[in-house]
Amino acid sequence: MDTEFEEVKQEIRKVEQQIDAVEEQLTKAVTEADVAYWRNKEEQLREEKKQLRKKEEQLREKELLLLNADTSAAQQDALDPFRRLLVEARVDVRIPEVTELKGYLLHPPRMAFPVSHRRYFQWKSYLSKADNFICHDPARGVCWNLDDHLGIVLRPPATGSTESSYHAYWDCLVTEPISLFSLETLVFDRDTSRFSSSENKRPDKLGMVSRLALWRGEEKGPDTEDDPKQELVRKLIWTYGNLPYLLCYYANAAIVTYCALVHDAKRCKTEVVDLITVNLSVVEDRLLASLIGFNISKLLMRLSEAGIVLGVESDFYDYRTDGKTVFVGTGVDKIYRDKRTFEKVYQIYKSIKDCPNAEQVLKINAADRRFRMIPRCLVKSRARPEDELLKALINVAEALVWLHGKNLMHRDITWRNVLRNTSGTNWVLIDFDETAATPCGHAHGLCVEAHAPEMSRGRHDSSVDIWGIGHLIRSSGINGLSAGVRELQRDCLQTDASRRPNAETCLERLKCLRRMTNMNLHMDFESC
Repeated sequence: MDTEFEEVKQEIRKVEQQIDAVEEQLTKAVTEADVAYWRNKEEQLREEKKQLRKKEEQLREKELLLLNADTSAAQQDALDPFRRLLVEARVDVRIPEVTELKGYLLHPPRMAFPVSHRRYFQWKSYLSKADNFICHDPARGVCWNLDDHLGIVLRPPATGSTESSYHAYWDCLVTEPISLFSLETLVFDRDTSRFSSSENKRPDKLGMVSRLALWRGEEKGPDTEDDPKQELVRKLIWTYGNLPYLLCYYANAAIVTYCALVHDAKRCKTEVVDLITVNLSVVEDRLLASLIGFNISKLLMRLSEAGIVLGVESDFYDYRTDGKTVFVGTGVDKIYRDKRTFEKVYQIYKSIKDCPNAEQVLKINAADRRFRMIPRCLVKSRARPEDELLKALINVAEALVWLHGKNLMHRDITWRNVLRNTSGTNWVLIDFDETAATPCGHAHGLCVEAHAPEMSRGRHDSSVDIWGIGHLIRSSGINGLSAGVRELQRDCLQTDASRRPNAETCLERLKCLRRMTNMNLHMDFESC
């Protein structure tokens, strides 16, 4: 059964990688037929992933039935009692309302986890706050991973007078229980930013589930006066759509409060809802923290599944490209591998600091070869329907009018580099690493399918950006575009660069098309 589980999980990971590859191909699609093909491929893969999720759930139910069958204690021991109990605990788990969360986190498992005789009697007098969490029953075996963990919880790492001296303490008592009870792969990380300000600081502790930052914590030692509860909100950008909440905690030395981050879309405000406070210097509360971690691990899985269905994106993630690492949080940090590239990019951004609708450098750390960029944008936003597409194209054209007026060209106009800002008010042109003075006398090795043909041949000028606008329209994935938009697409994609309109003409045509679209929408509304 374990082998079947692993095979299904590997299939799911493989399909997720294929979906990522298809989304990359969509940005490079040349013709409308190409776009339609890759859209269809994407839908097929998402359906395949959905079926695999169902298969995974069926395997869980099958495993539970096998374990409940009339088998001997020895046979059940061979199946690992700890995993069996975790699988059993996952059946019918739902996402509770915020008002139900406290009771949910304090709820004991359906069946207590069996531990060794020695461990149980070490804890027997401390079970007042975590009744029915552990037991000793030789017939049911021993959950050795939990047994070992409880030994450490009884005598946790020593602490000092500084915040850093508490890191191992918090990890052992708050983070480790969640990881221990999880059937999924959780990735935990600490903030290691060397910037002293909090403009792009990550939460002190971050937990990623299926590439979503659904668990986070803020921590302060006895030597720190700042309020960790306020930092939970200050270091959050709500990119989680209709997810009901994120799970989190804030710690002041040994005092830890488990809580939820709840977003009110109407008021555009996120609040911290306190749930349970524990004092980790008290032995009973340390065991209670393990019980809470058990319940959090179940809930994180359901939240991640809901997030995948809703198509939400994480407010924190990392990715790497050739020679560059990008850390995305409340801001964006770009770190370059070599000094020469870093200095070249610095000069580019220095020259475009007044460009409208363009990514800008907020801060520089030359020692790390790191830029702090603004604004923070949403990667998964799509410029749809046609009115939103026109809005995005207008924002891009405004940036190009400025750039071309300074004899500069972006040279990489694709949807990968045109993103909506987090407030949803504007579309922003990002990633100016390939920007150059116009004209340029040598060929460039960017993807041929997604860039003007003359770029791969040699000499090219700012008209390659106009070709990029045509490519944005063509790869938008919108069916039934108006005649005016299709005509602009054809004009921008002319093979003969001299026949393409300039940026000013594109901007005027786009504004005119948007006025016409809004007028038509108004007329349709009036006729209803």
